[in-house]
Amino acid sequence: MAYIRLLVSIAMRRLLQILPAILLLFQFSTQDFARRSRTTETGPQESRLPVQIQPVAGAMQVHAQWSPQPGVSRFRFQLARDLAFSDIVVDRVVSATETEVADLDPGKYYWRVAPLTRSRGEFSSPRSVDAFHESGPGPAKTSSRAPLLLSEDGWQAAIGNIAHPLFAHLRTAVTNDLVAMNADGVVFAVDTASGVTLWATRASVGARRAGAFYEFTPIVLPSRGGVENVLLPFEGGVRAVQGFSGRELWRMNLPTGFTNGVSVNLTNANGAIFLIDNSRQNLIVIDADGTLVAQAKLPARAFGRPVSFDYRGIQGVMIALENGQIEILNSSGSVIHSGNANSSITTPPLFVGGSKPLILVGTKGGLTAFDADELRPLGRVRIKDDAPRGLLASADLDHDGAPKVIMITERGHVLAISAADGKILWDREGAAGAEMPAFVDLNRDGTLDVVVASGPAFAMVLSGRDGTVIWKAAERPGLANHASSLAPRTLVTTSSSSGTLIIGGDPAMPGLRAVRLSPAPPGIR
Repeated sequence: MAYIRLLVSIAMRRLLQILPAILLLFQFSTQDFARRSRTTETGPQESRLPVQIQPVAGAMQVHAQWSPQPGVSRFRFQLARDLAFSDIVVDRVVSATETEVADLDPGKYYWRVAPLTRSRGEFSSPRSVDAFHESGPGPAKTSSRAPLLLSEDGWQAAIGNIAHPLFAHLRTAVTNDLVAMNADGVVFAVDTASGVTLWATRASVGARRAGAFYEFTPIVLPSRGGVENVLLPFEGGVRAVQGFSGRELWRMNLPTGFTNGVSVNLTNANGAIFLIDNSRQNLIVIDADGTLVAQAKLPARAFGRPVSFDYRGIQGVMIALENGQIEILNSSGSVIHSGNANSSITTPPLFVGGSKPLILVGTKGGLTAFDADELRPLGRVRIKDDAPRGLLASADLDHDGAPKVIMITERGHVLAISAADGKILWDREGAAGAEMPAFVDLNRDGTLDVVVASGPAFAMVLSGRDGTVIWKAAERPGLANHASSLAPRTLVTTSSSSGTLIIGGDPAMPGLRAVRLSPAPPGIR
């Protein structure tokens, strides 16, 4: 009996010695079980890639950023409404370690990222983020739009600040090259596919502030065989250069100089070039060989550039005047029709065809419509505390036979307006610095989408259906506070089976930038 008591006593002492270790082990096991339970219910709390995501103040958008990985230059980024990623909102390839998703419906989102190499890496653990207006959260909406997965590449050409590039058939009748004038008055011809400079020539336009963006845009002149030449300014007038080589073809002296102009194809001649002189009170008409055809005195100063006009046998130009008057002039400079918007002009006019042809012009009072036959005022689309600016454009976005007018406003909004009844179809902000929209079916849904410059973010693409943001270039943080002071920019686009190319001046670098948006490589989806 004494022996048994001795054994029990020894066993109790040993148990007391190891009890703290057992309790500590049990505590760790319990914590680990709890951690695993939370992971199963709400998603992993850690990530294989160090990541951070935050709402951007004042808008329903988020900015995601993750740590770089050695040898990895591209990542697949996904944003979804649920933790299982069965309702994906964005699925894109990013050639950076950060991206921004704008124009989100309010609510909670989850995101993850995976490195893209020859063998696709694993996704990071999901992270959640809330996207709300500053005024507070709202209910999330369900979108039926399929996620758009794009890969990005392109080129950059360091040729100085470029505001308004344009396409021209410089080498062949079927190849689109680029023509661009930089802020120092040098004109470049650029290969669209590669960004390689074909030729360059100086177009002096008198004493101008260094680094300023010129109002003037080179004028493309039709030539034989479908190739085109380019008209440029010099101190004493205008000169034409060969599109293929940049070699000067002819020059013409203009004592008063000129600010801008347009080339018009005429059915009964080789063509005519309409120029507005430096005083903005005279119209000068010359032919394609540089011979003076006509001059006309305008009743008031012209606003912006003349716009070609070809309707019901009348071939000439439309000109908006600062006093609110709109005039249509023929190739001899004679006034055919005249109307008045009764408000200060803010954009050049735009001809819109269709079942009821219109002439539209931006004014301080809003978008004003005229009958195209007699320039009779029809009505006005008013915008509260805002006004049109830049250049108007129209397109049949959804191919229903009814043109839509795309208008950019002083506050950086993009509006789609029905030309038939003046109804505003959608309104989207974020187009600070945009001068004119371009069109392309980026997501290939049968509807043309709208491409505009977007402040410090080079470009964004808006759905033609409802104005939602389909794609937006990453913003440069150093430019974000200067968006309102950025010079107006025009973008041009071209599409092929390999993707869409968006080309324009980049506010973050002095040059021309091209971004190619293409379907993701096989195996990424």
